[in-house]
Amino acid sequence: MAASRPAGPRLLLVEGADDEHVIRHLHEQTQGAVDFDIEQLGGTAQIREEIEAHAKAPGRTALGIVVDANSDTAARWQSVRDALMLADIRLPLAPDPPGTVVPSSTAGVPKVGVWLMPDNQASGELEDFLAALIPAGDDVWRLAQQYVEQVPGDQLSKPAKARLHAWLAVRTDGGRLGTSISAGAFDLEQPAARSFVDWLRRVFQ
Repeated sequence: MAASRPAGPRLLLVEGADDEHVIRHLHEQTQGAVDFDIEQLGGTAQIREEIEAHAKAPGRTALGIVVDANSDTAARWQSVRDALMLADIRLPLAPDPPGTVVPSSTAGVPKVGVWLMPDNQASGELEDFLAALIPAGDDVWRLAQQYVEQVPGDQLSKPAKARLHAWLAVRTDGGRLGTSISAGAFDLEQPAARSFVDWLRRVFQ
C-alpha cells in the first residue's frame, strides 16, 4: 500500500517510530529553527519504493531521507542513490561525512538530503548514533556494554540496540529514546548531535 504524502513542502522520510521520535526531540531540544514534516515508512525498502513519488510531489521544495547503514554502508548508499535517479536527482558516488545535501538543479525538483545512520561512514544504525551521545565516562553505559557482551551471540541479533536499551532501562525517565533526549540523558553538545542538527538545517532552511 502506498504511503500517504503530506502536503508540506519540506518532508523528512524515516524508517520507523524510534527514528521519528528521536529526531523530533533532538530538533526541539536544540531549538531547531527550521520546520518540516516527518513521515515514517516502516523500513528502508519502503523508503526506496516511495522516494520517487515523494520527490515529485507537487510543491515539494526539500526532501530529507534518514536510513540506517546497517552492515554495508556502500550498498545502502547505492540503493538510495539508485532510487533517487528515478526522480532525476543525482547523489555523489559516496556520502558526505557531514551529511549529503544536493541543491535543487531545476524547477520542480526539490533539494534533497540523505543521512546514513550513524555517521554517513561507519556501518550501524540509530542506536549507534545515540550511543555516541552518551556522556563521557558514564558508569552505567560501561556496565551495560559488559552485560551485553556476556549474552551468547546466537541470542543477540542487534547488539547496538541491546546495549542502548540496557543503559536506558535503569533510567528514571522511563527508558524511551525520544523522551530520554528531552530528559537530558544524552549530551547534545557531542559532535555527532551537532553534525546531524546542522544537516537538518542545511536540508530544510
